[in-house]
Amino acid sequence: MKPMLEHIARFIQAQWMILLFITAIAAVWLFLHTESSGAASLEEFERKTHAGQPVVVEFFSNT
Repeated sequence: MKPMLEHIARFIQAQWMILLFITAIAAVWLFLHTESSGAASLEEFERKTHAGQPVVVEFFSNT
């Protein structure tokens, strides 16, 4: 088990910049990621947007 830990430690020492970059990208994505509102129908969307409170609408196309 000890040689495996030494191998992992050498890998981290050699590739620390790449690992830091990947970690930073993941952290930024988690911070900026928006959750789905769950509006499954047009009626539900209209009810949420006409409720009298400010709403941010984000359009997304998966095509």
